[in-house]
Amino acid sequence: MNSLEKLLGQHEQICSKYDTFREIGSGAYGTVYELYNGQTSSEIVLKRYLPSEDERDRRRFLREIDILLELKDNPHVVDILEYSKESDFPWYTMPKATATLHEYVEKLVFESHEEEMYRIIESVMDALEDAHEREILHRDLAPSNILIFEDASRELDVKVSDFGLGRNFSTGSAPLSKTADNRLGQAAFTAPEQLFSIKDASVRSDIYSLGALISFIFTQGQDPRFVKPMTGIRFVVNECMKREPMKRPNSVLEVRRIVGTIRGMSTGTKGTIEEIKTSFEANGTLSDKELLDLGDLLLKTRNYDYGRSTYLSYFQPLINIPFNLLEYWLQHAEQDFIKKFVDNYCEQMTRISHQVGWSFSLMLEIGNVMFLTYNNSNDTDVRTQILSTFIDIQPSFGELSKGLERMLTAQYSDERQLQNLAMVLRTKKTVVAPFFSRVEEKVKHYAFIEIFSD
Repeated sequence: MNSLEKLLGQHEQICSKYDTFREIGSGAYGTVYELYNGQTSSEIVLKRYLPSEDERDRRRFLREIDILLELKDNPHVVDILEYSKESDFPWYTMPKATATLHEYVEKLVFESHEEEMYRIIESVMDALEDAHEREILHRDLAPSNILIFEDASRELDVKVSDFGLGRNFSTGSAPLSKTADNRLGQAAFTAPEQLFSIKDASVRSDIYSLGALISFIFTQGQDPRFVKPMTGIRFVVNECMKREPMKRPNSVLEVRRIVGTIRGMSTGTKGTIEEIKTSFEANGTLSDKELLDLGDLLLKTRNYDYGRSTYLSYFQPLINIPFNLLEYWLQHAEQDFIKKFVDNYCEQMTRISHQVGWSFSLMLEIGNVMFLTYNNSNDTDVRTQILSTFIDIQPSFGELSKGLERMLTAQYSDERQLQNLAMVLRTKKTVVAPFFSRVEEKVKHYAFIEIFSD
């Protein structure tokens, strides 16, 4: 008996086809091997039950085989080639993938692969929707369980795998664990209610995982709990990843419809500043697409480090946006988009503070954009970022002094925000002290005054 026969319990239909194998990984309930035929240069993957004292682990493994067989006609569920449920060590085989989604997504660049990202999402939704229609939950949807098959022409085939946590939510196949630990799901992609109790998993739990997966794809591998996409697809992610299950979309079909709408917006012709401005002047409002297009233009303006090029290529397009249009965007855009815009703008202002030749009027216009943003955003992070930047560069550009004065002498109703702004002043006390002494009489808050009282 050769080593492969020992591994599989003398299952000749497999042993006769493959002469070598190697372990390539292990999961919660099984070990994964790559089987290779030296004569035909063919290879497959075999997943074998990992013996456990807990009979529930074996039942999970057998149930995974049953689910794969039930979903075998779906082109986006991994194929089960051969299997055995009768031996002491149940096993099944499947095609060998080119990569997992986790490995593959790191190679993608958003600008050139946006359509590819959408195709991956569509494939996953197709598999998940089919499973739900058959009343099967996945409960472990994550990048490592999405397999990418790539042929010689680089055509992608995306398949969902690892239904080891799958259960029938209609007949009530009993959840086999009370809590989700490291073996049950992957925390970054697991719905909050499922983390506390896997028996509470529902269709909406899979929807949460789908949203986290979409975020992972569009942020090129960032943790979806902390980083969300900075494009229209973010709306889908936010809807799917709401903490309360009942506030999430109730089906994959609903998610598919939202994705389709966002995709149509992102792949259609982008509106120019002039087109958006004309529409706003005529209607006094912006459509969802126009709001997204304006945000796209604000965030994608290129940065330069060279005097006139900096103005022409970065600041001028932004300065030319009517203030009432920018105010509308600031009041309706998602906060993270606004933060990104402010980060970019403040970074560019800091860069030019080391240059010479900027006229008084230009610097006044440049500063007014951020002062307008400061007035129209009550977000603490946005305000502290702008205040900090104005303090840093005001000594080089006195034109910003009026804006800085207004920030220091404004009335603030949010006590927590006031303390955060005061912390900025305290950390930059030496720089701001000469300026503060000139405006102290107008300052309304003791939290600011006490910093400079000693």
